[in-house]
Amino acid sequence: MDLRAKNILILLLFKHVVIQCGSLLEEYCNADDEDCQDSNDLGKIGQLKHGKSQHVNILRRTRDKSLMECAKECLLTSQCQAINYRKNWKLCDALGERSDGEAIQVESGSIYSDISTWPKALAGKCAGHNCEKGKKCIIKSNGFRCEHAYCKGDPPETPFAISSETFGVYASLEAGNQYKCINNNYKLVGKPFVICDKKSNTWKKLFCCVEKPYKPHDCTDLPRHCDSGIYKIYPDSSAGFNIYCDNRWYWWNRRRDGSVNFTRNWREYEEGFGDLDNEFWLGNKLINQLTSSRTYSLYVRMKNREGIWKTALYKVFRVGDATNGYTLDVEDYTKREDDAGDSIFSNQSNLINNGMKFSTYDKDNDLHGRENCAKKYRGAWWFNAYYRAHLNGEYDQSLKHPYGIQWETLAGTLSYSAMEIRRND
Repeated sequence: MDLRAKNILILLLFKHVVIQCGSLLEEYCNADDEDCQDSNDLGKIGQLKHGKSQHVNILRRTRDKSLMECAKECLLTSQCQAINYRKNWKLCDALGERSDGEAIQVESGSIYSDISTWPKALAGKCAGHNCEKGKKCIIKSNGFRCEHAYCKGDPPETPFAISSETFGVYASLEAGNQYKCINNNYKLVGKPFVICDKKSNTWKKLFCCVEKPYKPHDCTDLPRHCDSGIYKIYPDSSAGFNIYCDNRWYWWNRRRDGSVNFTRNWREYEEGFGDLDNEFWLGNKLINQLTSSRTYSLYVRMKNREGIWKTALYKVFRVGDATNGYTLDVEDYTKREDDAGDSIFSNQSNLINNGMKFSTYDKDNDLHGRENCAKKYRGAWWFNAYYRAHLNGEYDQSLKHPYGIQWETLAGTLSYSAMEIRRND
């Protein structure tokens, strides 16, 4: 074969290789992924396993990513060992280490790639970062910083429930992984999600699966495997209502950030208001309904602006009905190690809140002869002529007694308070 013929053959072979490479690139590159489509820079592309994926230890799941961006997300994420990339959804999984002997599985349309086969330079300033587990590297103009990006550790156990996530449970911050009960013999109560909570950077289970038939009277009837969260209860054969349950206690009032206005009228305090996940008042009508048929304890948790946490416990708690002005009845104050002191009773008769009717700015039931205490102190409570406790006061930590959220025996205006009850029997 002469030199001319050899050159022609080489050119034809080169053209064939380019065409084959181009078709391979089209197979796993998005049309708008210019870096990936650049066949002159194939050194950027890691080793790809087509039709493969990993469905365990998914650290983060991001959407609308190209293949190159997916690899970069992995390089930015602490503990990331590999990626899943699903071109049809532009869906990217940053994957943690697989357990010994655990194989990747077959999945049509998915690409699996070990991140060690990709150049670290894709991470830019974050190349070689040492962010701790649970965080990712964020590039800044003057370098980089590490921020929380996913939950560390395994998700919580979910007795009698399985995940509904097609591609596996993922630990991304604020991720909502959906679940369902294993069969129709169980009822899902709560919200059907396991989430990575942004505030605490920890896993939270918002539901539990319980055997049918199931209509709990209150939080005490919830099975032990049910975590804290919002559940529907059915006291005294009622139609039921939602309530926040925490370790068999249920919350009927919480203050913590001033996001909800507590200067409300009689009807609003009767029916309830706010957000059960944040600040709220359950409603005097419901509190009466719960406490009129069983014996309950009252537990008050508080923190003042100096950050000191204290509690108060009363072994008996009731609230009367509307005809009696939703009268407060507490008994048997019990001292604890973190005792806040008793601010409902007093040696002065005009300061005792116990036995008082509820007052709002439009319904004055207090014993002050000339003034409406709810209107003056911008809240609502079981006021006497005066008071020592007022947990529905205005949320302003610069205020001083008698204004603001107060529990007199715990010095300083409160920055947090929660009232909870639990059935005694």
